[in-house]
Amino acid sequence: MKFLFIVSLFLFSSNLFGQTISGSWSPADTTGFTPGEDLTCVLNGKIYVFISSIANNNFVEVFDPVSNSWSRILNSGYDKSWGWRVFVLGSKIYFLRDSGKISVYDPLTNIHSELITKGIYPADNQFGNGSELINNKLFVFGGDSSFVLSLDIFKKIAVLDFSDSTWKEIEPSGSMLPRFSSISAVVNNRIYLFGGDTLGNQSYTSVSLLDVYDPVTNVWTRVNPNGYLSYHNGGSACVVQGKIYVLGGFDVTSGTTNNFDIFDPVSNAWIVPITSGTFTPRGGLSAAVVNNKVYALGGVQCDVIGPKSNCVMNSNEVFQPVLKVEEKSPNPKITVSPNPTTGIVNLLNIPDNMRSIEILNILGQTLIEQKHPSSSNLPFDLSKFPKGVYYIRIIYPNSIAFHKIIRE
Repeated sequence: MKFLFIVSLFLFSSNLFGQTISGSWSPADTTGFTPGEDLTCVLNGKIYVFISSIANNNFVEVFDPVSNSWSRILNSGYDKSWGWRVFVLGSKIYFLRDSGKISVYDPLTNIHSELITKGIYPADNQFGNGSELINNKLFVFGGDSSFVLSLDIFKKIAVLDFSDSTWKEIEPSGSMLPRFSSISAVVNNRIYLFGGDTLGNQSYTSVSLLDVYDPVTNVWTRVNPNGYLSYHNGGSACVVQGKIYVLGGFDVTSGTTNNFDIFDPVSNAWIVPITSGTFTPRGGLSAAVVNNKVYALGGVQCDVIGPKSNCVMNSNEVFQPVLKVEEKSPNPKITVSPNPTTGIVNLLNIPDNMRSIEILNILGQTLIEQKHPSSSNLPFDLSKFPKGVYYIRIIYPNSIAFHKIIRE
């Protein structure tokens, strides 16, 4: 069993925010499942698995969580040349190839086709890149240009707009460490980029930095969360109730791991969940979420460089999280008004032992700070900030409390 990561008074922690994340691992059915490093997506409550380790297999495997059973769709025309990245748009499943070509699979007709795109895919033959779909646009980022050591690690982003099927290249501003084999997830239309490898001293070096991309502003932001991200290179990530679950992967020194970390964008903190049951060490796995249950499927259990055909895992596991969130205040007399607000928000009935009051955005970044307030009533002006969700962090001598604010 893992225990909650403890942080100091002035850092966020899971129980300071009034939330507990725990849960249990249990085996999931493997009858009819073909093990390997596979492509996985969720459509209409079912998990579709495309067996990338077998060329010309011509079938798709589907897991139904309701019946806890696997089925196989034959003659799909699937081949691993469809690509290494998969995503769902509408009622169809899309694949991105290294060349920028898009393959489309329609489960209703069991037919695959090619999407004719315009423009030039600028990040041709990227190795180990990442991709995320936001508002009908596919963003492709990171990666290296080959399987050999190279300084040619891409910093730009390739974007496919499905409204007109056109590729273009954009160059964001801000701070982003170019990397490959990273893990990413989307929360509130922002891309969170974790881990991966970068080139240092002519050898690949694992990184634990967290960068966040906002497509609206085209800006990368380096986020310094509280807590610690374990090694997860070659792992997988998924989102449950606005929190990012990061599972498995490879440790550069010890091979495959069963590391399991959860990132909360609101509190800007890593949380080590309390777990029971067994999560088997694995890298190259797929993670899928159905009804708030996290399925860890397949992967390999061997050294990252070793012959993976000898160590594929015929093992699936499911994590059932128990998440309780409540905003609690050590001083219930404190009130926030008006909320929602169009600009000015007032914090009322402030006690005299307050250490600081801060206004945070959804990335956990401090926008306004008032240390040792001398007044029992304080106004904060949010009119210069974009509409959205913000948080007031109140630091007492022995605890921390939060209030959510809606800026209209």
